[in-house]
Amino acid sequence: MKADLVILGGGPAGYSAALKAAELGVKPVLIERGRVGGTCLHFGCIPTKTLLAGAEMWRRAQRGEGFGMAAAPRRVELNGLHRRKNAVVNLLAEQLEKQLRARQVAIVAAMGELVRPDLVSVRHNNGSREEIQAGRVVLATGSTPTLLPGVVRVPGRVYTSDELVAEETWPESLLIIGGGVVGVEFASLLSAGGVRVTLIEAQGGLLPEEDAELGRRLGAALAAGGVDVRVNEGLASLSVGNDGVKAVTTTGATVDAKAVLVAVGRGPCLDGVDTKRLGLLLERGAVKVDEAMRTSLSGVFAAGDVSGGPQLAHLAAAQGRVATAVALGAEESVDLATVPRCVYSIPEVAAVGLTEEQVKARRIKYLKGKSVLRGNSRAQSLDETEGFVKVLAEESSGVILGTHAIGYCASELIMEATLAVHLKLTAKQVSRVIHPHPTLAEAFQEACASLK
Repeated sequence: MKADLVILGGGPAGYSAALKAAELGVKPVLIERGRVGGTCLHFGCIPTKTLLAGAEMWRRAQRGEGFGMAAAPRRVELNGLHRRKNAVVNLLAEQLEKQLRARQVAIVAAMGELVRPDLVSVRHNNGSREEIQAGRVVLATGSTPTLLPGVVRVPGRVYTSDELVAEETWPESLLIIGGGVVGVEFASLLSAGGVRVTLIEAQGGLLPEEDAELGRRLGAALAAGGVDVRVNEGLASLSVGNDGVKAVTTTGATVDAKAVLVAVGRGPCLDGVDTKRLGLLLERGAVKVDEAMRTSLSGVFAAGDVSGGPQLAHLAAAQGRVATAVALGAEESVDLATVPRCVYSIPEVAAVGLTEEQVKARRIKYLKGKSVLRGNSRAQSLDETEGFVKVLAEESSGVILGTHAIGYCASELIMEATLAVHLKLTAKQVSRVIHPHPTLAEAFQEACASLK
């Protein structure tokens, strides 16, 4: 079998690469051992956000009296929530498969192995094998959850996010190790569902890669919602018993819980890619790529989590499109400086561009503006006044360097800021644009207008 383009992996990077190839008139072969959609659709973005939508519903229902309604009972039934999650995932997976087939993408249910830059060996799920002569190859094999040294998965006791998202019953109490994106989202979800959650983070604040002010504000909000938040406190040891887990932290404290979620990140998945034999260069465990997603092997590209960098589905999709375009002769690149970053915790966190710490480290003279949501008319009408929008701009030019938001629907609000950063707009330009009233988006406008 021959193919102009072979793609290993059917997640956002892989299926976006395939759709881009179809757009350019090429019929690609997409090799995926599971259902197309990858971690995002089946274990990450979509199921967790569907579950979190339920958590938001529970939270708002408890405040129904303020809107003239009887307060909902505190009992939470998980069966309906998980049925909806499964229905949403299945619907989106079916739609994606139909879209790919309609574009004449050949989907091969198999495990693919890169034998040479121009040869892929395929082991089909039915046990048969074949080889594909490939004109170009895109590696989009994704990532897998990282476990701490000495810690192993134990059903019902020690989870990664991949297992916990599928659990239709939750433990009475949960220890979450890691205060990054996965940790804070699951803390929000399970605490809203009545689980006693303890969250530990070895670094000095939650979301350590983001603006420190966001992490502090999120920590306070989670604590107000009942989460025991502990920063500067990592895991020293973990023991698993029949009745639960016992953890000793780096401060010497003991935490007893029914189960533990290890949420310390994800590592590149290189199944089917023998990097040493191929001579494929790695960087910090991920496939090394340039801005056009080229690897060290001629004709081989990599996109998404396997290529390192921020592990975001929308970035993976963009990288997949660029990888295909360049593989087929175009000149494109990925702009990592304007990738929006969203955390679907309660409250949500979103950001784009430089953090205040990064601006200071680069010794850039800057101005800062902030708008708090308690002063926003729409936030007041929704009774969602927790949070703020912060804008950083270069002092000399007024060009927006970064925007950081925490609050209700921050993930939607950040898009205007992303466009502003991408187009190198000044804060004054944004502040002069007429925004609809009342909207949460006015908080971004007001933050731009308040620079000093």
